[in-house]
Amino acid sequence: ATADNFLNKVVPWLSKQRLIVTWGGDCKTYIKYELGDQVKLNYATLIPDALNNSSKFMVIGKEIVIRRGDPHVVFTLCEM
Repeated sequence: ATADNFLNKVVPWLSKQRLIVTWGGDCKTYIKYELGDQVKLNYATLIPDALNNSSKFMVIGKEIVIRRGDPHVVFTLCEM
């Protein structure tokens, strides 16, 4: 029974096809997010309507790009 319950939880979690998104923004607003944080995105042209502003995404990658006068943060996000 325990193995059956375990498989009923793990198989759907591991077999779901998840959306992976690259997102960027200015340092002042987005520097506070770290790996493992969960966020909701509201961007209709990038995210499908069913997921827009409702599905949570986890930060799985973070890159700080420093350019003179225009530093920004680029995230890789995975749907939860």
